[in-house]
Amino acid sequence: MIDPRKLTILEDSLFDSEVCPIFDDAKAIALGLAPVEQEALTKTHKTRERLEKASPIERVWPYLKSILKSIKLIGTELGALLFQLVLISRILIDS
Repeated sequence: MIDPRKLTILEDSLFDSEVCPIFDDAKAIALGLAPVEQEALTKTHKTRERLEKASPIERVWPYLKSILKSIKLIGTELGALLFQLVLISRILIDS
């Protein structure tokens, strides 16, 4: 992550994890999610095979929370924005 005031990379803030998506179209739709589309995979240079090996959200979510907590973004505007984005993502995943 980048410090918005100094425009420098925050120490220990790298977060680069892929989450295994729901490949079952019917299950994704039932959860209110769009099915994984080949066009999206092509544009992001991902493959189904690679994403099938990615970590489940239950493993990635705690890791992301620990990163956000360790860089002390809580109580800042950037932290609030990141929290909202993460919360929205989590709501979509859980619903």
